[in-house]
Amino acid sequence: MPPKMNFDRPNYDSQEGMLAQAEEMARYFREDMPGTVSDKIPLYVHEVNYARKTLTMVLQPSAWMADRSGYMSNGAFCVALDETMGFLCLYTARMPMTPTVTMQLSLLGPIPLDKPLYIKAKILSSDGSKLDVGATAWSGDMEREPVCTAVGIYFAPKAKA
Repeated sequence: MPPKMNFDRPNYDSQEGMLAQAEEMARYFREDMPGTVSDKIPLYVHEVNYARKTLTMVLQPSAWMADRSGYMSNGAFCVALDETMGFLCLYTARMPMTPTVTMQLSLLGPIPLDKPLYIKAKILSSDGSKLDVGATAWSGDMEREPVCTAVGIYFAPKAKA
Protein backbone atom coordinates (compact mmCIF):
# COMPACT_ATOMS: atom_id res chain seq x y z
CA MET A 1 0.00 0.00 0.00
CA PRO A 2 1.52 3.35 -1.02
CA PRO A 3 2.04 6.12 1.53
CA LYS A 4 -0.62 8.69 2.19
CA MET A 5 0.35 11.82 0.34
CA ASN A 6 -1.31 15.05 1.39
CA PHE A 7 -0.87 17.22 -1.70
CA ASP A 8 -3.40 19.69 -0.28
CA ARG A 9 -1.26 20.27 2.80
CA PRO A 10 -1.07 23.99 3.53
CA ASN A 11 2.23 25.36 2.25
CA TYR A 12 3.13 22.07 0.48
CA ASP A 13 5.42 24.03 -1.82
CA SER A 14 7.48 25.58 0.96
CA GLN A 15 10.20 24.73 3.45
CA GLU A 16 7.61 24.01 6.15
CA GLY A 17 5.40 21.96 3.84
CA MET A 18 8.32 19.88 2.60
CA LEU A 19 9.43 19.16 6.16
CA ALA A 20 5.91 18.17 7.23
CA GLN A 21 5.43 15.88 4.21
CA ALA A 22 8.87 14.26 4.60
CA GLU A 23 8.26 13.57 8.28
CA GLU A 24 4.83 12.09 7.53
CA MET A 25 6.26 9.83 4.79
CA ALA A 26 9.12 8.64 7.01
CA ARG A 27 6.74 7.95 9.90
CA TYR A 28 4.38 6.07 7.59
CA PHE A 29 7.14 3.82 6.25
CA ARG A 30 8.59 3.17 9.74
CA GLU A 31 5.37 2.60 11.64
CA ASP A 32 2.56 1.66 9.25
CA MET A 33 4.39 -0.99 7.25
CA PRO A 34 5.42 -3.64 9.82
CA GLY A 35 7.55 -6.47 8.54
CA THR A 36 8.79 -4.53 5.50
CA VAL A 37 12.32 -3.38 4.78
CA SER A 38 11.20 0.17 5.69
CA ASP A 39 10.27 -1.08 9.14
CA LYS A 40 13.63 -2.82 9.55
CA ILE A 41 15.78 0.08 8.34
CA PRO A 42 14.10 3.07 10.02
CA LEU A 43 14.96 6.43 8.49
CA TYR A 44 14.28 9.77 10.17
CA VAL A 45 14.22 13.23 8.63
CA HIS A 46 17.33 15.18 9.56
CA GLU A 47 16.95 18.20 7.28
CA VAL A 48 15.09 19.45 4.22
CA ASN A 49 15.91 22.36 1.96
CA TYR A 50 13.02 23.30 -0.28
CA ALA A 51 15.00 25.91 -2.25
CA ARG A 52 17.84 23.49 -3.02
CA LYS A 53 15.55 20.46 -3.46
CA THR A 54 17.43 18.37 -0.90
CA LEU A 55 16.38 15.89 1.77
CA THR A 56 18.73 14.50 4.41
CA MET A 57 17.71 11.38 6.31
CA VAL A 58 19.47 9.76 9.24
CA LEU A 59 19.71 6.14 10.31
CA GLN A 60 21.35 4.59 13.34
CA PRO A 61 22.81 1.32 12.03
CA SER A 62 21.98 -1.75 14.11
CA ALA A 63 24.09 -4.82 14.87
CA TRP A 64 21.97 -7.00 12.55
CA MET A 65 23.03 -4.74 9.62
CA ALA A 66 26.69 -5.79 9.99
CA ASP A 67 28.58 -7.67 7.34
CA ARG A 68 31.42 -10.14 8.08
CA SER A 69 33.88 -7.27 8.60
CA GLY A 70 31.77 -5.66 11.34
CA TYR A 71 30.76 -2.67 9.23
CA MET A 72 27.35 -1.92 7.77
CA SER A 73 26.34 -4.34 5.03
CA ASN A 74 26.29 -2.82 1.56
CA GLY A 75 22.84 -4.34 1.05
CA ALA A 76 21.34 -2.62 4.10
CA PHE A 77 23.04 0.59 3.08
CA CYS A 78 21.67 0.41 -0.48
CA VAL A 79 18.14 0.07 0.89
CA ALA A 80 18.59 3.20 3.03
CA LEU A 81 20.08 5.06 0.05
CA ASP A 82 17.25 4.05 -2.29
CA GLU A 83 14.59 4.91 0.29
CA THR A 84 16.07 8.38 0.87
CA MET A 85 16.34 9.15 -2.84
CA GLY A 86 12.85 7.73 -3.36
CA PHE A 87 11.33 9.83 -0.54
CA LEU A 88 12.59 12.97 -2.25
CA CYS A 89 11.10 11.79 -5.54
CA LEU A 90 7.73 11.06 -3.91
CA TYR A 91 7.61 14.61 -2.59
CA THR A 92 8.84 16.22 -5.83
CA ALA A 93 6.61 14.22 -8.19
CA ARG A 94 3.56 14.39 -5.88
CA MET A 95 3.00 10.71 -6.50
CA PRO A 96 2.52 7.79 -4.09
CA MET A 97 5.14 5.74 -5.93
CA THR A 98 8.24 6.54 -7.99
CA PRO A 99 9.95 3.27 -8.96
CA THR A 100 13.72 3.16 -9.16
CA VAL A 101 14.89 2.76 -12.77
CA THR A 102 18.64 2.74 -12.09
CA MET A 103 20.92 3.48 -9.16
CA GLN A 104 24.68 3.67 -9.41
CA LEU A 105 26.88 4.18 -6.38
CA SER A 106 30.51 4.54 -5.48
CA LEU A 107 31.41 3.19 -2.07
CA LEU A 108 34.26 5.29 -0.71
CA GLY A 109 34.80 3.67 2.68
CA PRO A 110 33.32 1.37 5.32
CA ILE A 111 30.23 2.46 7.23
CA PRO A 112 30.65 2.05 10.99
CA LEU A 113 27.76 0.74 13.05
CA ASP A 114 28.46 2.98 16.05
CA LYS A 115 27.75 6.33 14.33
CA PRO A 116 24.61 7.75 12.77
CA LEU A 117 24.52 7.47 8.98
CA TYR A 118 23.36 10.55 7.08
CA ILE A 119 22.14 10.39 3.49
CA LYS A 120 21.51 13.60 1.57
CA ALA A 121 19.56 13.36 -1.68
CA LYS A 122 19.21 16.14 -4.24
CA ILE A 123 17.04 16.47 -7.34
CA LEU A 124 19.43 17.08 -10.22
CA SER A 125 16.94 17.33 -13.09
CA SER A 126 13.65 16.19 -14.54
CA ASP A 127 12.46 15.66 -18.09
CA GLY A 128 8.79 15.18 -17.30
CA SER A 129 8.86 11.39 -17.06
CA LYS A 130 11.83 10.78 -14.79
CA LEU A 131 13.75 12.40 -11.99
CA ASP A 132 17.53 12.35 -11.84
CA VAL A 133 18.74 12.28 -8.25
CA GLY A 134 22.16 12.50 -6.64
CA ALA A 135 23.09 11.48 -3.12
CA THR A 136 25.96 11.61 -0.67
CA ALA A 137 26.28 9.63 2.56
CA TRP A 138 28.54 10.14 5.57
CA SER A 139 28.95 8.80 9.09
CA GLY A 140 28.72 10.85 12.26
CA ASP A 141 29.95 14.41 11.89
CA MET A 142 32.16 13.62 8.89
CA GLU A 143 30.06 15.29 6.16
CA ARG A 144 33.23 16.38 4.33
CA GLU A 145 34.39 12.75 4.17
CA PRO A 146 31.60 10.84 2.39
CA VAL A 147 31.35 7.06 2.54
CA CYS A 148 29.34 6.98 -0.68
CA THR A 149 28.19 9.05 -3.64
CA ALA A 150 25.34 7.95 -5.87
CA VAL A 151 23.08 8.86 -8.77
CA GLY A 152 19.73 7.39 -9.63
CA ILE A 153 16.87 7.69 -12.07
CA TYR A 154 13.31 7.38 -10.77
CA PHE A 155 10.20 6.97 -12.94
CA ALA A 156 7.86 9.86 -12.31
CA PRO A 157 5.48 10.71 -15.13
CA LYS A 158 4.46 14.36 -15.13
CA ALA A 159 7.21 15.21 -12.64
CA LYS A 160 8.43 18.76 -12.48
CA ALA A 161 11.62 19.55 -10.62
